[in-house]
Amino acid sequence: MAILPADQLVTEMELAILFLDIRDFTGLLQHGSEKENIQTIKKLLDLFVKIITNFGGNIINRAGDGLYAVFGLDTTLRTAAKQALRSTKMLFESLEFVNQEFALSKFGFPLEVGIGLHTGKVIVEHEYSEDMPLSVMGLPVNIAARLQAHTKKVDNDLILSDAFYSQLAVVEHEKLGKNKKQVAIPGVRALQTIWLAGRSYHKVCNNYTLGITLDHHMAIAG
Repeated sequence: MAILPADQLVTEMELAILFLDIRDFTGLLQHGSEKENIQTIKKLLDLFVKIITNFGGNIINRAGDGLYAVFGLDTTLRTAAKQALRSTKMLFESLEFVNQEFALSKFGFPLEVGIGLHTGKVIVEHEYSEDMPLSVMGLPVNIAARLQAHTKKVDNDLILSDAFYSQLAVVEHEKLGKNKKQVAIPGVRALQTIWLAGRSYHKVCNNYTLGITLDHHMAIAG
């Protein structure tokens, strides 16, 4: 762990940024035991944190029903985007498993999330060492957060910015398809080109491999 000089505690870096939010958390709290439901969401977020960190991400903030992470503190931006996308795939796989094995029978509906992925140059404030970010701020962070929120408006649970998409390999482009559009994001002057890379809400997708155990997911998460 490298200790940074005082004049290097604040740096400018290009990072991949991930925002995640549990959908309809307020409604979930009103379905059965509020205490039990909060514990369920906390455990789910614990799993998400393990997955993200296992794929090289750093959690910047976790509050309530969502979290915010960055990738690329010690890698190239292209590698960071690859890690962020791989972690996102595992997040959805794990969520699908939780739904099939627990949530559908308990609640009668699946737990769902919205995820926004973006890249850009941000200001990173480190806490004593280069691998302990205290805060990451800048317009790209705000855009990533708004992309996550925009998943509700476009009815697609995963949005990639064009900046993020451009960092991915051609093989990933082929997997993601060509569902691209321009949208206006609240508070951001320029129109944003986005890629709808997920699925509609309120549907359980069977595209993921479900014939595996929870131990398998936890082992992968680390």
